[in-house]
Amino acid sequence: MNELLKRAAIFERRVIYQTAFLIVLLATLVLHLFFKINLNLFLEGTFIVVCIFLGIGFRHKSISVLFIATAVLSCLNGYIGMPDFHIMDLLSYLFHWAVYFVLTLMIKLLIERYQQEQDDTLSLVLTLSKILDARDTYTASHSENVAKYALMIAEKMQLAPRTCNNIYIGALLHDIGKIGVPGQILNKPSQLTEDEFQLIKQHPIIGFEMVDHISKFKKNSLLDIILYHHERYDGSGYPFGLKEHNIPLAARIVSVADSFDAMTSKRVYKNQPLTMNYVINEIKQNSGTQFDPAVANALVTLLENEKIKM
Repeated sequence: MNELLKRAAIFERRVIYQTAFLIVLLATLVLHLFFKINLNLFLEGTFIVVCIFLGIGFRHKSISVLFIATAVLSCLNGYIGMPDFHIMDLLSYLFHWAVYFVLTLMIKLLIERYQQEQDDTLSLVLTLSKILDARDTYTASHSENVAKYALMIAEKMQLAPRTCNNIYIGALLHDIGKIGVPGQILNKPSQLTEDEFQLIKQHPIIGFEMVDHISKFKKNSLLDIILYHHERYDGSGYPFGLKEHNIPLAARIVSVADSFDAMTSKRVYKNQPLTMNYVINEIKQNSGTQFDPAVANALVTLLENEKIKM
């Protein structure tokens, strides 16, 4: 599961920043050595950028490695910017070394703190989702499955990595409001009464109110997913009867993923999951009514290409 999240985490792709570090550094050296271009005007800015990429791309390295790397950068800066070295330039060299090392170290620590906050958020979300799934043996791992499918759909739709990350986390919590629904209703094998169904329909609002005070959740689409994942594209869903693009995209994606897992899993009211052909036909038939056509098409494409298997 952590691997799924890492695929969508922006700072986990260290190779991108490592490559950027090498490209900027090599470009600076090539311009000076081979084209004899005077770089004094923007040399400082270039090496600051190099240090930023160094701190992000190589943050997994020890502080001593970064200490040595910034020393080398300072030497290169001195070689390019002060070719006629004098003893007084030693102070400039030490100053640049100190600035580069402190900047690189700050970037490293800030990214590590950000990553720790992300890990803490994921741990909280996983704990809450497991508490929910543990209440019903028929829906065990339901939250994880929905999160996995929602992430794959979001990536198929080529959404931004950060958006995919938020959709994954939000999908883990999409049914958190069912904690406030009595177990005998959730696990009832027979048809629900009207009053029981009305209580079930309150779980998006219950879930929203449970986590609305968590400031981190307010900054992304997590609350939208919890509150709106039972809205339908044609406006016949609940709790507010929103229609089409008035429903946030993240909620539309999780709605499709949620329905897919419900159709392909055992439930208290259904002993056997439905066949793949039947599921694909159901998704196609409900495209434009229950489901956003673009989202439904993305899932159908994944299924027909066997990227998702039952």
